[in-house]
Amino acid sequence: MKLNFDSDSLLVPVTQDLMNLLAKVAQEQEIPTGTNTIVFNFRDSTYSNKKGGYHPVEISITCNGGLWQFDYITSFSYQGYPYPELAKEIDFDMSNGTGLVYPLPMRALHEVMDFYPTWEMNFIDYQDSGAFDEVKLSTF
Repeated sequence: MKLNFDSDSLLVPVTQDLMNLLAKVAQEQEIPTGTNTIVFNFRDSTYSNKKGGYHPVEISITCNGGLWQFDYITSFSYQGYPYPELAKEIDFDMSNGTGLVYPLPMRALHEVMDFYPTWEMNFIDYQDSGAFDEVKLSTF
């Protein structure tokens, strides 16, 4: 399946590099006809609360009028003591116009916008280096 992104309605400065990365991952999968939402999950299978590693990332896109739009981009990390659990560490929620960069509370998306380019550059570099050995898609 070819993904054509709606780059005119972006609420964060998503680059063509990230769009190309997601399109490539989608082309490697069998996406059912009629799919309206794709959720990409990028995982480092060795990531743990004790040893660290690359934080899991989830990206959701939805098709609207033949063009794909970003719903959210979320990175998770282990948080809490004495029983750490995976929780949102970084969240760019375009559907709700909110953003989160831990440990700050949720706020308006424009308030965390400056952090987005750094996050995206790192994510693409990690993916290119093979840091995420589990890449899965869910379709709806």
